[in-house]
Amino acid sequence: MRLALLAVLLLLAPPAAAQAIREVPIPHALFPSGLTVAPDGTVLIADRLGDQLIGFAPDSQRFTRVELEKNTQPRAVAVDGGGGVWLANSGMGRVDRLNPPGRVKPGDEPIDQFTLPSQRGSRTMLAPWALALPPAHDVLWFTVDSGLIGRLPTATPRVRRGSPLAVQETKVGSSADRLYGIAAGPGVAWAAAAGSDQLIRITETGDITRVALGAGSRPRSVAVGADGVVWAALYGRRQLARVDPRSLEVTAWALPSGERAVPAALAVDGAGAVWIADMGGDAIVRFEPARQRFTSLSIPTRGARVQALAVDARGRLWYVGAVSRRLGVVE
Repeated sequence: MRLALLAVLLLLAPPAAAQAIREVPIPHALFPSGLTVAPDGTVLIADRLGDQLIGFAPDSQRFTRVELEKNTQPRAVAVDGGGGVWLANSGMGRVDRLNPPGRVKPGDEPIDQFTLPSQRGSRTMLAPWALALPPAHDVLWFTVDSGLIGRLPTATPRVRRGSPLAVQETKVGSSADRLYGIAAGPGVAWAAAAGSDQLIRITETGDITRVALGAGSRPRSVAVGADGVVWAALYGRRQLARVDPRSLEVTAWALPSGERAVPAALAVDGAGAVWIADMGGDAIVRFEPARQRFTSLSIPTRGARVQALAVDARGRLWYVGAVSRRLGVVE
């Protein structure tokens, strides 16, 4: 793996008094589709078409990048408590872990590759799609486009290159289920099945529960709050849905932009507010559950197609536009 450092100093222009969103272009990005915030505050961006991982340091406002193996096509990125950076390697049917310097011995590659067991004997490439970590960061959950949900302990030691032995897979459906987003809580994960209009709940012991969201709902993403409440973006119905984790009762609200709404990515902040990327309305939308109230913020760059959101430790919301190739922050 080749490492390259891009020392670009880009100042985010001070916003006008009435604005709450700031944006900056992402150097060399082609189609940034994944986003997370590391424990040290670094914003990490997975650039799917650029085969690279891009970092942004908010304090210095510098970008760095790691050039990945050709055809990695990283769709999503996550960081565990030990500093390991996980990528959904959709181009090669793997989950990859980039190790911090302290984990790498002289002569080692700085990346571990975990091939999907189901990849063996498959005639088609099985692509990991989305990643999720529970609050303890002890298990990485991920969806696969063939109807699989994968599970991998984040403390899994370095393995022989390409070894599939550490990855656990559970068949929860087929490619027709079109598994997209996934979110995790203690001992459980929730996956959005857009093809079957459901959320799929799976426990660490492999118990599976399906929650129907209504015909044509087409859930694309899912998030779990600190209280365990589950939220889903209903792409087909232009709604935000709430699922009670105990009763599995579903409640839904229409997004403010109405027929133009295309809810995509979700995130829940420390105050329990739900953030929604509305691609059709070119907006970042905040929902306050206690008041059942939406607030919309217009994205400065129209047609950005925001596909990923992340909240940092300071409560700031970050987003990345796949088409605009811009990084934004809501403060």
